[in-house]
Amino acid sequence: MRRTTALVLASLALLAGCGSGSDDDKGGTAENDGQQGSGKPGGTAEAQAFIACFKARGYRAVKPASGQESLFALEAGRKGFPNTPVNVTTGNEVIAAVYLIFFENGDKARQALDELGRSTVGDIPPQQRGAAVLAYTGEEHKAGTEAAINRCL
Repeated sequence: MRRTTALVLASLALLAGCGSGSDDDKGGTAENDGQQGSGKPGGTAEAQAFIACFKARGYRAVKPASGQESLFALEAGRKGFPNTPVNVTTGNEVIAAVYLIFFENGDKARQALDELGRSTVGDIPPQQRGAAVLAYTGEEHKAGTEAAINRCL
């Protein structure tokens, strides 16, 4: 089940990058903040603060390259909810163990969750923490990162 969930999540993450309409490779830079569409990204300062704060053995928080953000982040941007994604990965993995999406404020995060849905293909539904929405890809990653995530949000 875990392998199937990971494969589905990986497929969704890769599909999110296909058809992004952008051939440039600016992922992870301040110029585009991993966002599609117009408008300034939401939650940029909070995302940077989270990346600087996050410390969990075997994991690292990174600003994903374009196309490696979560499908939720991509769809939220397309639906008019500017956001800044952060992926928590293990080692040099491309697929995230935890996806975090930072919005302008808690109201925007809640609105995005309400409009896009609170269900997931994984075992753990997305959660809102203030201006952030987070999605764990599995129980083992939740166990390995939850304390550090709670400390930094």
